[in-house]
Amino acid sequence: MANESISQGVAVAGSAAVGIVPLLSTAAWAVPVVGAAVAAVTLAVTLLLNRKGGQQRIQTSNWANDAERLLQDNLAAFERNKTAASQAAALANFDRVWGELVRLCGNPAEGRPGQACINDRRAGGKFDWFAAYRTPIERASLASGDGVTTGGVGVGGVPWWVIGMGLGGVLLLASGDQS
Repeated sequence: MANESISQGVAVAGSAAVGIVPLLSTAAWAVPVVGAAVAAVTLAVTLLLNRKGGQQRIQTSNWANDAERLLQDNLAAFERNKTAASQAAALANFDRVWGELVRLCGNPAEGRPGQACINDRRAGGKFDWFAAYRTPIERASLASGDGVTTGGVGVGGVPWWVIGMGLGGVLLLASGDQS
């Protein structure tokens, strides 16, 4: 009779449907064994359900790569037209791209890879995007004039406000990838 009760308890512990109630009727000496089995199954199920494997690393890396290309283009465009107006637009572009990356990678569902995505690129981080892409714009020697004489032109004759809108559109598309 005790063996039958133990085997029922083990069978129930192995299924996620019924849980602890049948285990309460199991002999006291079987509780540590069954408890360990339940804990192991619970841990395995939790890890399986919460695991995204490499998806988090891939997704956050893709976001970071896309954002970095935008920041490189932003800096290059500013370098070709160093005026106060283009500086203000380029700094705003950096801030917008950075803010969107922090929003995407900072989502709790992205876990440690998301935090690494942010921490590695923040000021003083491993890749320090502020030093690479923002500080050169902030500290640049500006051409005389307010940008009106150049028409506020950015890359290839495209106005800065159009470039900014394009950056926003790309980031909005990237944020639609979340599931």
